[in-house]
Amino acid sequence: MKRNIILLIAGLLAGTYLHSQPINPPKGYVFNDSIIPRVDILIDPGDLALIFADPASNTEYPATFIFTTPLNSDTLLNVGFRVRGNTSRWSNKKSYKVSFNTYDPEKNFYGLEKMNINGEHNDPSILRAKICWDLLRYMGVPASRANHVVFYINHAYYGVYLNVEHIDEEFIRSRIGDKHGNLYKCLYPADLAYIDANPEKYKFEQNGRRTYALKTNNEYDDYKDLAELINIINNSPSDQFVCRISESFNVPDYLKSAAADVLTGNWDNYSFLKNNFYLYHNPVSGLFEFIPYDLDNTFGVDWFGIDWANRDIYDWANPDEVRPLYEKLMAVPEFRDLFSYYMDGLMDNYLNQDSLFSRIERLHNMIRPYVINDPFYPLDYGYQISDFDNSLDYVIGDHVKWGIKPFILQRNKSARNQLEVNPLVPVINELTYNHPELNEPLDITVQMEDDDPAGIYLMFSKNNGEYQQMTLYDDGNHNDRNPGDNIWSTRIESDVEPWTASFFVRASDNSGNVTDYPCDPIFVDIPIRSPNLVINEFCASNQSIIADNFGEYDDWIEIYNKGTASVFLGNKFLSDDLLNRDKWRMPYLYLKPGSFILIWADGQVEQGDRHANFSLNMQAEEIGLFDSPSTGFQLIDKVVYNLQNSDHSYARTVDGEIVWKDENSPTPGRSNHIPLFVSDQVDDNAIKVYPNPVAGDIVFFDTETSVRLFDIYGKELLKAADQSYLSLGSLAPGLYIILFESGETVKLIKQ
Repeated sequence: MKRNIILLIAGLLAGTYLHSQPINPPKGYVFNDSIIPRVDILIDPGDLALIFADPASNTEYPATFIFTTPLNSDTLLNVGFRVRGNTSRWSNKKSYKVSFNTYDPEKNFYGLEKMNINGEHNDPSILRAKICWDLLRYMGVPASRANHVVFYINHAYYGVYLNVEHIDEEFIRSRIGDKHGNLYKCLYPADLAYIDANPEKYKFEQNGRRTYALKTNNEYDDYKDLAELINIINNSPSDQFVCRISESFNVPDYLKSAAADVLTGNWDNYSFLKNNFYLYHNPVSGLFEFIPYDLDNTFGVDWFGIDWANRDIYDWANPDEVRPLYEKLMAVPEFRDLFSYYMDGLMDNYLNQDSLFSRIERLHNMIRPYVINDPFYPLDYGYQISDFDNSLDYVIGDHVKWGIKPFILQRNKSARNQLEVNPLVPVINELTYNHPELNEPLDITVQMEDDDPAGIYLMFSKNNGEYQQMTLYDDGNHNDRNPGDNIWSTRIESDVEPWTASFFVRASDNSGNVTDYPCDPIFVDIPIRSPNLVINEFCASNQSIIADNFGEYDDWIEIYNKGTASVFLGNKFLSDDLLNRDKWRMPYLYLKPGSFILIWADGQVEQGDRHANFSLNMQAEEIGLFDSPSTGFQLIDKVVYNLQNSDHSYARTVDGEIVWKDENSPTPGRSNHIPLFVSDQVDDNAIKVYPNPVAGDIVFFDTETSVRLFDIYGKELLKAADQSYLSLGSLAPGLYIILFESGETVKLIKQ
């Protein structure tokens, strides 16, 4: 089995890349944690009363949002506002969601579509989640940005809150580089245990919501990818598990998250409570990414009577229930050693006392003046400012069993005593390559981790020749990002003729360990063969030609399948910008051979899945049709045009062929040309057809033959094999053409 799907495929253009390794963006303006921004919500008091009367409701109410810093103030009108969270909805200090795009899908706040204002009501320090988010970002896993804000509703002070970045498709795009895959929010009881091969079985609900809730691509509601991942986790033969899980799941980044859970005492997670994580299926790499979520029950917060500071670091999961992902990964020696490697590095480089404690104290001192007058801080657990002051060092209340600093010291001490550090085998957890055209080189980039590396090489074969060895570089000069960052790259030079390559990466260390990645070589054909789709016709100024399903005369683009097999459109993209290849995803359907589909270029995606998120400019523009993410959004077809005439189209003279022309009689959704047989050469007497004209539903021939019936535009409507009649069914009155297998044609008039 080829391991192609484990790869991160090339980026938007040949020679550029999207990366499966998360690249967390900088904190930026909204998440600046060196200041305390002020967030104001102005909302109708009646609507606010409705929100508090039913905290379980997700109904959003219109509000005004104001974000104020010492240097600036931003105001957004007409945003959505509601309570958010799970059990915290019934707390006195609630958490809130601000949705900037509720009433205007294009509205955002510095690129954010939503904002989570979290009360952190059971944490007397109001710091635990913030410390965890910063730690995860340090480790390089996909993690939310977070900072403290002071929060007001209708000018009333509600206290100190944590602003935590919402996890949605924009979050995914900023970390992974692609946002078109399935994003699942996984809440209790999300144990990833196998139920059935039927994907529908994973749509089960708990407390009125799906355990694995699909947050993107809802119109398709397709759980096949999740069902396949769970099947791989649970049912892979032991001798195939490492390869199969590596080709479907980003194992190293999950192990980083697991190491962070253990060192912060996070039990409200996958491995212990089967709760609070996201899974994103990256269609570019084929890998699922694990994304942590909800990190306030950490650093000694406990509801189970368990000493999380001293718990076995290799047995973190709930002992009474199955956690197949965690358990199976930890049973693989190389994965367990990699987990230990991350644990060791975290304790040495991040969770050491001096550097971390100084950061915690800075945050503590910065928010303290605002906690003093926080009216909601005391309401749930009776916290006072003295509890806040003591929260870094002492036990506060029944469920907070440790101060943050003592917990970190004891967890590090206990973990260090339990840690089993073994030499790593080389670990390769990211491989990318481009999809070049002819005369362009094939660039390969890989990430490698090892505690004692010796060398890393590309093993490649060109045009089925002998495998050769080529050195990869980490010097910053070979498309390998920064020198010394364990990102390695090399290049296979191009040929002027079509060529093929197969390759894998081999890494070795000074202990004699060797890793080949992936398990089977990757095969690349250059140039890649594009699907048989073409942009066949378009109209950039539709005034009266054809109306859409809303009665609007919008611009349109016609796509034609000129091949002999159906083509899936749901992983193809259409754009009015050749540099923005994934601008609009096409409908989730198959286009049959010889068929057309009409796309409305009106910028009104809310009107249906055949309405693109852009419109056409009649003065001049470009249209591009692009392949799936797994090909690096390879260009399938394009057209660049100048000034267009109103109610004219620009069309290929023959469907799917090269020559274009201005067309004053557009043919949206059907053939651009009348077939050659619809001409003066039609012989009315070649074969007897009767009755003709025909008033009924049956027409007869004087021979038994195969026939096809077309309208005057060349669209095939009916066909029959080896018979002496044709049933016309409900055809409208008009002129039609009958084509016999001999090539002879007859005009037929239906009255």
